[in-house]
Amino acid sequence: MSNPSPVAITRIIDNSRFSNLQKRVVILCLLLGFADGFNSLAVGYAIPSLAEKWEVSAGNFSAVIVAGVVGEILASVTLAPLADRYGRKPMIWIGIVLFGVCTALAATAASVAALVVFRLVSGMGIGTASPNLFALGSEYSPRWFKATAVSIIGTGMAAGGMACGLLAAVLVPNFGGAAVFLAAGVFPLAVLLFSIAFLPESVEFYAARGKNEKVAHLLNKIDGTRAYRSTDSFTANHTESVRKVSALELFRDGRAISTVLVWSMLLLGIVGSYFVFSWLVTLLVSSGVQDSTAILGTSVATLGGIVGGIVLGILMDRSRFGVGILVLAPLVQIAATVALVLSLGGTPTTGLITTLCFFLGFGIVGAGVALTAVAAQAYPAELRSTGIGWAAGFSRLGAIFTPVVGGLLINTGMAPSTILYLSLVPAALNGILFLVYKKVGTYAAGTSGAQNEPVARQEDEAGEADVLV
Repeated sequence: MSNPSPVAITRIIDNSRFSNLQKRVVILCLLLGFADGFNSLAVGYAIPSLAEKWEVSAGNFSAVIVAGVVGEILASVTLAPLADRYGRKPMIWIGIVLFGVCTALAATAASVAALVVFRLVSGMGIGTASPNLFALGSEYSPRWFKATAVSIIGTGMAAGGMACGLLAAVLVPNFGGAAVFLAAGVFPLAVLLFSIAFLPESVEFYAARGKNEKVAHLLNKIDGTRAYRSTDSFTANHTESVRKVSALELFRDGRAISTVLVWSMLLLGIVGSYFVFSWLVTLLVSSGVQDSTAILGTSVATLGGIVGGIVLGILMDRSRFGVGILVLAPLVQIAATVALVLSLGGTPTTGLITTLCFFLGFGIVGAGVALTAVAAQAYPAELRSTGIGWAAGFSRLGAIFTPVVGGLLINTGMAPSTILYLSLVPAALNGILFLVYKKVGTYAAGTSGAQNEPVARQEDEAGEADVLV
């Protein structure tokens, strides 16, 4: 009797109709991403109240903001990639516990120095959890939904930040900035407790560990066309997830150009985002816009980013242009910025300012969210957490120096309109890189962009010769 043909796990998931289990994974990753975003922006809303309470300048809290970013960078390149060896689920749990507990403890801080320590560790938690949420959501999604799933999780993070601002508007006046930290710490832990029993580990990771019973159980929930058994032979796009993965793998097997492009695009996205949103309220107020309108406009820009991330993710999945469709983002940003600058020369209404800020966020934040989907599709499953983690860590370097550059330009007396125009430089450069990646970038087999990529297509065809689903 001949041995049964091996079951190709990745191909089953890619060609699935999006089962209830897969939807549950994306929804849970969305909720955990929401908690992540809620936590990430908490410090910004707490600073004014704490500065007044501790009688120190708000500028002294820049070290707190930088500590959080440094923590994210360190974890993105050290802790997050461990998921390729130990599993997505454990690293997500560890990350959320880290940033949840440390943020809650930050409510007890009595000095800037203590807050720096808490935010450093909290940032490490965020840097550990975030890349693995994207990776797990992508791995459980069918090919036609991968970019959309990653974009949805990313917009969940943006929505969490916006929700934190709305809650902070109530908490800070009544209970002080410490209350924001307490809420931002407890909420992620509550979401984690809810998700523990319902969030599965990566099917491909189980297969690499030889846990066939769990693989069969999950595949039966994903694909109802046949019955899978623990005695079946399962294969995935990778079989060595248990080994330690080196970051050098991101530059091997034809991935070097794609890795450089992904890192560059994400870096430019972070630079543009932090350059604008760190100082947008200040620039609008300096141009004669009322404080309340400037704050509302910035909040609406976040909403625009949520919409932009979802729309661009869907277009990448459904359009034949793939990554090339992202060129719409800088075009929208450029148009919105020019219109905003021109409107500031007159007496713009609140409705006009908020509308233009919506499209500004659509272009800036939306592109950043969608770019995470590109990073997720650039690497095979055994490198996905490593790839996303290192890309996120490298891009976060822009979050350290960009707000400082914006502050220096403001201190020199440069006109707000000039600063807003300068913010278009990274957007224009990214627009070019989107088109370059469309031409020369690679995709892992089994992703929505792979059908347009020769290297991935060759991998896919090779798999068809060896594996029968």
